[in-house]
Amino acid sequence: MMELLKPDGILAVQISMNNGEPIHKILSRLSQSSQWRGYFVRSRAMYNLTPSSYYDLLSDLTPEFHMWQTTYFHHMPDHEAIIEWYRGTGMRPYLEALHPDKQERFVQDVLKEVKRAYPLQKDGSVIFRFPRLFFIAQKKLV
Repeated sequence: MMELLKPDGILAVQISMNNGEPIHKILSRLSQSSQWRGYFVRSRAMYNLTPSSYYDLLSDLTPEFHMWQTTYFHHMPDHEAIIEWYRGTGMRPYLEALHPDKQERFVQDVLKEVKRAYPLQKDGSVIFRFPRLFFIAQKKLV
């Protein structure tokens, strides 16, 4: 990507760093459980590098490299809202691997674990952490 930039161009990247969050641990654990492992041929692979690896890859290519991490705290009305969010994102590969008659049972199993992992606020809502790594790199002048 750096090679595609014009001289003095800037690469800006945002990367999900959710692997350590409860929702991902729940999906991984359930998909490998005795009840579900037969439905998933292989576990879902996450291809994020560590922040230091991104630095090592890009710092030699740029005079300007900046990196930071932010955690967004999404206010969700309830646990079901987390499930709805993840149906279209992180849960999608799991649901696509299942026959339609098994999908809702898997979702209910995930929901049960989500309710254990994410405490309710006093108003009944849930705070949902969403970490992101950002970096910008400027292409060297030729």
